[in-house]
Amino acid sequence: MEGIIEVRFGGLEKALKSLTEDRVRRVGEAVLEGLAREAARRASELAPRRTGRLASSITYRRIGPMRYDVTSAAGYAVFLELGVRPFPLYRAVPIEGVGFRYIAVHPGIAPRRFLERGMRDAVRRVGELLRSASHERAV
Repeated sequence: MEGIIEVRFGGLEKALKSLTEDRVRRVGEAVLEGLAREAARRASELAPRRTGRLASSITYRRIGPMRYDVTSAAGYAVFLELGVRPFPLYRAVPIEGVGFRYIAVHPGIAPRRFLERGMRDAVRRVGELLRSASHERAV
């Protein structure tokens, strides 16, 4: 499952112009890693739990300069994240004089949006992450 959340900051242009390009890159990288870590942590908290496999499969990783991925390795994560419409289930049941066939309707699954909500919650903390990263990377 893959999605993109774009983060834009308003009013930071003047502050960023006073910093060196290397410093901006280091602070930006730290903020993005913090966002990815927080998004994975929060999504794991919000994930539906039956066995705990889904929640424990949510991770983040760096995929390039200023690019991070927050994903779930559980194959069924996409169905819980986005939901599933009701659909027919075909089950073989003996019907006297007719043969074997029975159709039931699966009720579907309501979208849980745990990954999206985790990302949004992390983005709300961006100011705190930016302050923390700029202090840590001051050296």
